[in-house]
Amino acid sequence: MTWNNEKNCSPIAGVPGRQGERCSLQTNILAICAVIAHPDIPQEIFEKLLFAYAPFYETPEDVTLDNAYFKYFLLETAFSCDQREWGLDFMCYDWGSVPQEGVTTWRSLCNQNAGNTGHGCHCTGAALSSNYFLIQEIVGIRPASPGARQAYFNPLLNATEWVQAQIPTKHGPIRVEWSFEATDRLEIVIDADCLLEVVPTRSPEMTKS
Repeated sequence: MTWNNEKNCSPIAGVPGRQGERCSLQTNILAICAVIAHPDIPQEIFEKLLFAYAPFYETPEDVTLDNAYFKYFLLETAFSCDQREWGLDFMCYDWGSVPQEGVTTWRSLCNQNAGNTGHGCHCTGAALSSNYFLIQEIVGIRPASPGARQAYFNPLLNATEWVQAQIPTKHGPIRVEWSFEATDRLEIVIDADCLLEVVPTRSPEMTKS
């Protein structure tokens, strides 16, 4: 009773023994993360329940249930479904205004343009997902083994012209710098205080056929 094959979505829970009529964004994003949705369905859910531009979603239910904790699952789903540009645009829209205001902590309600009123909690761990995905997707470093002795490298190159980052690990920091030195040249420096194996994952932006 957790999946509706006709609508290709996971409906909100109804009465016992009968599915609900509505398919909310939150229910379906969590269905994808829990691997309840069919592997071919995530792209269809994106097109059905999400916009390609700001405000990205705006149904009354979605705004009411909007919270920093859920946005981790939303971004995890976006990036795992190869919606990297969408994920970047969403982060810029939702978190982008906070550093511009001069604050130094992530609050529970970041984007005041999305209809939220007040800042809620001014410092919450649930809002840290932007940091995680900036490192994984923009800087391009993702652990490939426990302790990060082996790491994948697959930056989103069209996100920015240069990156400088230091990622802490139990064996010491991984330092990453990449930038475009010329129109057709990408300069990459990856350094660590311990033995590190870097596994490049080539993307269309990094190679041309």
